Amino acid sequence: MLREADTKHRAAIKILPDERRQLYRHIRRQAARPVAEDWELPLSIEAARNGAPARTKHLYSRSDGKFPCALNSWEEKVLDEALAEKGAVGWLRNDPRKEWSFSIAYQRGSEDRAMYPDLLVFRRDGTGILCDIYEPHSLSFGDSVSKAKGLAEFARDHGDRFGRIQLIAQLKKGKFSRLCLD
Repeated sequence: MLREADTKHRAAIKILPDERRQLYRHIRRQAARPVAEDWELPLSIEAARNGAPARTKHLYSRSDGKFPCALNSWEEKVLDEALAEKGAVGWLRNDPRKEWSFSIAYQRGSEDRAMYPDLLVFRRDGTGILCDIYEPHSLSFGDSVSKAKGLAEFARDHGDRFGRIQLIAQLKKGKFSRLCLD
């Protein structure tokens, strides 16, 4: 019933003020099974205030072109490699569970969950901009297989709208292995 009502009224909800749209997002996220949402980024997001290093090319860079953001060593390495590629124009640290966060549904056991891929990198490709999804994730976590399956299903269903979709693990110190789902 929620899905039918959401589909029927999606266009009307989309033109509501942000405060009202947030209420509908909250309701959608209460569903037993995740409901696909249009991804809407806010005009601004809060930067880390704990002395995190400032990096360039973030979608929400300050007027000096930098954005303070705490990343772990895996995220730093993956991001540096992605931004060094020709065509890289920007990136976003996809903070988990924020109202604006990009999420992908996956199932762990019989429970539906949402994962929040760590890094979204935007690059020019031909005449357009593609969004690459990178999820650096330790294989020691119990949810690794479930998240890999969820990413694979997402790539199957929505991969034509994205560039690279990768689950990345460090197998040896400094050596990453990528499960490329694009």
